[in-house]
This record gives sequence, structure tokens and C-alpha cells, in this order.
Amino acid sequence: MERIRYAEFSPTAFRQFSDAILAIAIDVPNEYWSEENFLRDLPEKWALSFLTVLDEQPIGYAILSRPERSRIHLHHFMLKSPFRGQGIGRAMIERCIWTSRNHDAKRLTLKVAESARAARAFYRTAGFLEQESDGEYVFCSLSLT
Repeated sequence: MERIRYAEFSPTAFRQFSDAILAIAIDVPNEYWSEENFLRDLPEKWALSFLTVLDEQPIGYAILSRPERSRIHLHHFMLKSPFRGQGIGRAMIERCIWTSRNHDAKRLTLKVAESARAARAFYRTAGFLEQESDGEYVFCSLSLT
């Protein structure tokens, strides 16, 4: 899909595309991310996060931050449902890995709902190892070294 590109995720970009971004976020049942979540300032969030854009409209996003020097955390990763299963999500996760390596992180981490079998399989295929579970979420890590 040559019309797909990545764009910066910034407060300005969120405000410009808030309806489209929030629509992507609620695509998953029980999704809790609101405007406040998207605009919350986290360490290096604006330098690491990105939108996935098709024909100048967001179809996905990855929200990352750097909670510690050696680790980048993927807080939220979403792709609009009609675009799943086409390799776009895989390209997005590869961009998260590339970005993390490019910022000299040693690990990329995330948490995923225990019940989200397809998402867990997706992350395992991308190389993430499930580390522990709190009963609701599974914490995953990918070594970047």
C-alpha cells in the first residue's frame, strides 16, 4: 500500500485528527483511552510516537514513551479494523522496534489484555516474550540487543 505513510504524533496532530483517532481507539471493546490519555505528556512521547496515515487520514497509531533510559514502552498500538491482516500492523510494530533501537533502547515493552488472544499472538510473532501476568494484563518484553 504505497499511499500509507507515517506522521508525527503530536498534540497538534491529535487535535487535528481527534475524531478519527478516537474512533480508532474505541474499535476495541472496553477501550478506555480518552483525549486526556492521548495528550498526557510522558518522557520522549512526542519524539517516539507516530500516526499511520492513508490518503491523509489516520488509520492507526503507536504511542510510546521512555520510562527509563534503557527501555521504551509501547502504551497503545491500534490499527483500524478494515486494515488488519494486510501486513500494516507488522510494519507498524517494526517501526516501533526500529525507533526504539534508533533511540538506543535495550528493550521494548508493552502490556496486553490477558483475554486478547489475537493481539498476544501478534506480539509473540513479532518477537515479544510474555514475562508475567497480573490476571488482567500480560507484560511483554522484546530485547533490542
